[in-house]
Amino acid sequence: MPPPPPSAPPPGYQPYNGGYQAPRSHGKATAAMVCGIIGIFLCPIVLSLLAVIFGVTSKNEIDASGGAYTNRSSATAGLVLGIIGLALMPVWFILLNR
Repeated sequence: MPPPPPSAPPPGYQPYNGGYQAPRSHGKATAAMVCGIIGIFLCPIVLSLLAVIFGVTSKNEIDASGGAYTNRSSATAGLVLGIIGLALMPVWFILLNR
């Protein structure tokens, strides 16, 4: 005699779907801010440019995530610091070549 078929779940049963996940901090936003801060003082050509790139891409990804990521303010700060670092490059060039 074969075993009986498995019983169905009770009425009103909702399968577990993972529940609520807290928003996570976006890593590129943090990288943009760190590159922006360091880029003002050291190697502005590379780090300030990276800060601008990371800032723009992370802001776009945070906006498109639907609330899954936070840290948009760090992305904005990195973007602004990157632009400031790029704007100060001629000043650094003049000061270093005196």
